[in-house]
Amino acid sequence: MNSSHRSSFATTARSVCAAFAILGLALAPLAFAQGIITSGITGVVRDTSGKLVAGAAVTATHTPTGTAYSAATGENGRYNFRGLISGGPYTVTVSGTSLKAAERTDLTTQLGSEVEVNFAVTPSAGDIVSLEKFTVKGESNELDSAATGAGSLLNAARLAAKPTTQRSFADVISASPFVTLRSMSSANDREEAHLTALGQNNRYNSILIDGARINDQFGLNGSGLASFFNPLSVDTLEQLSVQVSPYDARESGFTGASINAVTKSGTNQFHGSAYYLLSKDRIFGLRGQGADIAPGPTLGIVPALKRTTMGATL
Repeated sequence: MNSSHRSSFATTARSVCAAFAILGLALAPLAFAQGIITSGITGVVRDTSGKLVAGAAVTATHTPTGTAYSAATGENGRYNFRGLISGGPYTVTVSGTSLKAAERTDLTTQLGSEVEVNFAVTPSAGDIVSLEKFTVKGESNELDSAATGAGSLLNAARLAAKPTTQRSFADVISASPFVTLRSMSSANDREEAHLTALGQNNRYNSILIDGARINDQFGLNGSGLASFFNPLSVDTLEQLSVQVSPYDARESGFTGASINAVTKSGTNQFHGSAYYLLSKDRIFGLRGQGADIAPGPTLGIVPALKRTTMGATL
């Protein structure tokens, strides 16, 4: 290989290495920006006599999409579903060769945690045994494995019922009693309000959408969000959780609140929504004059106000 060919090969190799290095740096934030975006269902299956049922088949079906998940009860009668789509509704069915099928409908899962759904199933006619007496004894557990710490969850129904003046992300989050909105000194716009929890600075919150952090890394916005206004429409949210002291080791990087939102998963049928919001001075009995007056004292002059917010989902 002559010198010109060796030089061309070395240049090509350096170009390929540089391209892979740039691609790796671009994907690095995605690798470390994962959050909890799923939920789970767990419970214990017993028969009508209180005996634990092992080997029962349990099926959880996400009604909007028809997605089905399968599990079986262990020796302790417990079944577990993890990695489910947050929200619902779900239908959970328990069946077995010696059991009459049992079903629970309209179940809603909670973001980042497991919902306890227990069953008391009836044995089939050939397996019913008459007992003269049985004793059930229960004891309280010292440690609740399902505890997630202080926090609150806003499901789809609560999000839809939350009154908001500007359909802003901050307005929706304020429904949690663990978060306080403090207006900026330069503006009273709730879209730019500081989100504070536990008395911490708003920069110490962690805000995620579908597991990806959207924090303002440069400290440009008082809201702590990377976007100046809403990062997405509130109509697309399925659930939103606000945790201030989660025990889960997978949640880190904050000393204020961990705000975790997941978007709707959709259904097998087309549907949509539309909204139009108008804020104007005439609605409040005022008449803006600030834009039309001649130069001079502005004492007592009400500035013109008009803000329109509109959008649609499909």
